[in-house]
Amino acid sequence: MNLGLTLPVLLLIPLAGTVLIALGARPKATALWTSLLNLVPGFLASGCVLRSGELFFGPASEPPRELFPFHFSLGMDGLSLPLVWLTLIVTWTAIGTGREG
Repeated sequence: MNLGLTLPVLLLIPLAGTVLIALGARPKATALWTSLLNLVPGFLASGCVLRSGELFFGPASEPPRELFPFHFSLGMDGLSLPLVWLTLIVTWTAIGTGREG
């Protein structure tokens, strides 16, 4: 099972929620559903790190041009794992318990 796309999805779901809010969706409901949906790739990426006990990388990138030979890659290790979970849980809790307005 290839779970390499879970890290980019972990970033794209909140960006999609931001676009929806900018287009006029209800902010609190959209943010709550976005944060709940973001738990799925968070669980999957965490499972990969915990199961293998090593680094987990997303898909490899190719440099856009030979003039700019840089590579962008996403990764998760034992240090970033608790930080991702704190972000996911604190965001969900803050949105779910916050008052409207």
